[in-house]
Amino acid sequence: MMIALIGLVLVASACGEGSDNSAGSSPGHATDSGALVSVMRSIGESLDYGLHDSPAILGDKASLTVIGTVADVADGRVFGVGETRDTEPAFLNLTLTVKVESVLGGDESLVQDGLVYIEIARTKELPVETFQRAVPVNQRLVLFLDDYTEGLTPFRVVEKASSIPDGAPVLSPYADGFLIEDVSSGELIGGFDHLDELPPAWKEGTGTVDSFKAEHFSGGELAE
Repeated sequence: MMIALIGLVLVASACGEGSDNSAGSSPGHATDSGALVSVMRSIGESLDYGLHDSPAILGDKASLTVIGTVADVADGRVFGVGETRDTEPAFLNLTLTVKVESVLGGDESLVQDGLVYIEIARTKELPVETFQRAVPVNQRLVLFLDDYTEGLTPFRVVEKASSIPDGAPVLSPYADGFLIEDVSSGELIGGFDHLDELPPAWKEGTGTVDSFKAEHFSGGELAE
């Protein structure tokens, strides 16, 4: 089964145990983007998803496409059948708070006070702290996102995420729509998968974030 949305793909195997309820943490532990790429690729190994032929095609499909900087990494919402995550099955997530630099397309109302809240499903074997340590300060991303506010139906939210304000939209990245700017070289790197594994158009303009924007998005405007 080919599913494009990372939140939907991962959550099927995100059943967890224990009480990893980490508070948010500002990025800055890592000195380069290598650790983040490694963590994302480890998640991507379990994915089965459809590819989009180009960034422009995915941009037309996505609810929102942005350039932004990771501001916070925290424990995310927990879905399940009980009152807490201690009752199985329970499905764990982490939340990235991203400060939006530029909206490339989609519904700008999904940006709240200059921020977007992004949910990525995780297993117990991927503690939030691992992700926190992997994200360098000023880590920029290019993100193709879908509205995931309703979460994992038919399961309900059994624990809210303290980092997500009440009423704020929750977004989830497409599996081929999570691009990482290398903080050392400035080049764009595929997050869940190497760009060489994507259709050729995904490598065009990846020398810098600005060149990628110019190559694939002619009308991106600065987010208010």
